[in-house]
Amino acid sequence: MTVFIKYCGGCNPLYDRVQFINELKKSFNGSGIRFVSYEDDGEHDAGVVAQGCFRECVRETRLNCKRIFYVKQRSDWDHVRSGLLSLIKNTTE
Repeated sequence: MTVFIKYCGGCNPLYDRVQFINELKKSFNGSGIRFVSYEDDGEHDAGVVAQGCFRECVRETRLNCKRIFYVKQRSDWDHVRSGLLSLIKNTTE
């Protein structure tokens, strides 16, 4: 399963987006998820858009994937992690 990572411009981050993504990647080590950088023409199973604040300057509607998770704050951890776990479960059934 391939999950893209896309970052906002980082003009006003309220949390450490890079640390959040690194911890997310580490938590899925060995799970079969391959995290990749976002590419406009790529096809992915899911995506994680790491926004630094609540402005939502990165709001993609043309992405070709099953599910997109928008991270706006550190407390979005459970939502993103449980969503990715659900996708893994659905692809292995």
